[in-house]
Amino acid sequence: MVQPAPSTPLWNTDVELYSGTRYAERPIAVMVAGQRLPVTEVLSSWRTPAGPGFDVLVTSGQRLRVQLDEAGEQWTVTELSR
Repeated sequence: MVQPAPSTPLWNTDVELYSGTRYAERPIAVMVAGQRLPVTEVLSSWRTPAGPGFDVLVTSGQRLRVQLDEAGEQWTVTELSR
């Protein structure tokens, strides 16, 4: 599956997660500019050697890509074009 290109640069953030049978099963909320944005829908998910990634829709209507770098224990977020 080809992932859409990000429309803005990446920045580091915090992501609230649901972890059921495995870690980082799906994001629940994303912190952007100090604001908590609840996830309304997970549009797609994947796993790379670096860690899991998700394209999500948040309550503000933004489509975001969140990816975890497991080695650095760092989440990044990118706003996707609509």
